[in-house]
Amino acid sequence: MSEKDNCGVNSVTYSILVHGLCEAGKLEEACKLKEEMNEKGCKPSTRTYTVLIKAMSDRGLTNQAFGLLDEMIKNSCKANVHTYTVLIDMLCGDGKIEEANGLFRKMLNDGLNPGVVTYNALINCYCKEGRVVSGFELLGLMERQKCKPNIRTYNELIEGLCKIDRPHKAVALLIKVVSNGLYPTEVTFNILIIGFCRAGQINMALMIFQSMSSFGLEPDHFSYTAFIDSLCKIKKLEHAGVFMGMMIKKGICLDEVSLTALIYGYCQNGNTKVALLLFEKMVKDQLLTSPHIFNIILDVLGKEVNLIEENAVFGKMLKHGLVPSVVTYTILVAGLCRAGYINASLKTLELMKSAGCPPNVYTYSIIVNALRKSGKSENADNLLAEMQKHNPFDAYKFLITDLCRMGRISEVDTLIQEMVKSGLIPDSDICASIVTHFCKNGDYTRSLEWMKRLDAYGCAISFASYSAVVVGLQNERKFDEADWLISEFARNTGVEDQNAISPYIDFLVNGEEPFQNFELLKLVEQIGHKDRRIV
Repeated sequence: MSEKDNCGVNSVTYSILVHGLCEAGKLEEACKLKEEMNEKGCKPSTRTYTVLIKAMSDRGLTNQAFGLLDEMIKNSCKANVHTYTVLIDMLCGDGKIEEANGLFRKMLNDGLNPGVVTYNALINCYCKEGRVVSGFELLGLMERQKCKPNIRTYNELIEGLCKIDRPHKAVALLIKVVSNGLYPTEVTFNILIIGFCRAGQINMALMIFQSMSSFGLEPDHFSYTAFIDSLCKIKKLEHAGVFMGMMIKKGICLDEVSLTALIYGYCQNGNTKVALLLFEKMVKDQLLTSPHIFNIILDVLGKEVNLIEENAVFGKMLKHGLVPSVVTYTILVAGLCRAGYINASLKTLELMKSAGCPPNVYTYSIIVNALRKSGKSENADNLLAEMQKHNPFDAYKFLITDLCRMGRISEVDTLIQEMVKSGLIPDSDICASIVTHFCKNGDYTRSLEWMKRLDAYGCAISFASYSAVVVGLQNERKFDEADWLISEFARNTGVEDQNAISPYIDFLVNGEEPFQNFELLKLVEQIGHKDRRIV
């Protein structure tokens, strides 16, 4: 093709070719073609750059992708909503939520209106980290910016609420979904089913399971597996068998997840023989892809002090090429301590270190407690000193949690001050241990005092701690203190737009009213029947 035919290659042509090369996985060739554009005086367009940035993002080439963004800006080529969304999604995938949020705010400052895909990427990332408040802040911002949330937006928030053990709030949010004319999907219902099952509220999960038909939806593998897993955990194997039968009848194959749940159930019921038979079947059928099932078997054998069989299972795990995790080693350590082989547990501790798997606070605490029980307090103190040397934070955490459990708060105070002086900041778990101690005793004022102190030290306080104290203060009619804590809650969770989050603060923080959920579900079903799509 020649320019004489007035068919010269232009930016659009190059962009199409670059896109084709990227789709074919030929990123290097696509980048060379972009350089050829520059050499021939054909300026790459926003689309050209965005296609390349997306391809780099898919390969995890974060630095190169941002290098192209810098090149765009240098060449006076403006990034559009799609360009920013690709980069934000990439950062969220890498867990770099603050950087993603910074890019999002830059979009807004540049006068660009983020689309629903942009918001969803951020909401998903915040909710996965348990930062549901920030997710609702973005929902409020969406609504103010006239960007209509879709069902995925709400699914992310519903899952976020379930993640922080607020499935009842998630059902209340489902009302908003159907009221806005959106239809829940199988994903929506599965999130709720899993959320209630994890919370041990099987009856509520069953109601949600049954309400799926109101929207023309059928339970799938995830729906059934959630029930099997939860029922096995509470030793109701017969009920779990009913759901397994329903799965098989529907032609849904049992996989590693469902069989692992069943094995766990048999282990919980003390039927190790059947559990081992199922385990051997999984080994034979090559259904083992993670250490989880091995950990379950090792744990039950350790509790039965069946060390010979435990060693055999550990050998099979290594034979399958699965790398033992800190959980695996901790289970082995616990089994040895239970059998009275403390020296062997100490050797396992050294094995962990040599294998590049650092022991955690639970590993150390098991051996420390075993040494104390056997009258070897000096050895226990030496191990704690070693723990403090290699991982001082975990040592403090172990000691503080232990002291809170025993109610020795004055000693906790001393340790917290030691931590801060040594440059260590207490985390949300340490705060939760202290707050839980006072809340159990109904002393919400002391809880509030401690939260203020820990906040001043830079401690990240969890949603659960805030909620527990706010509800307690409200029950004591200390509304001023509760309101102050709510405002601190919004500030400390990184809320940048108080107007966006304010409609949802009460919804998120105030006490649960589970009894209302039965009525809420009835309302959801009624709306579902009324507006059901023709499938």
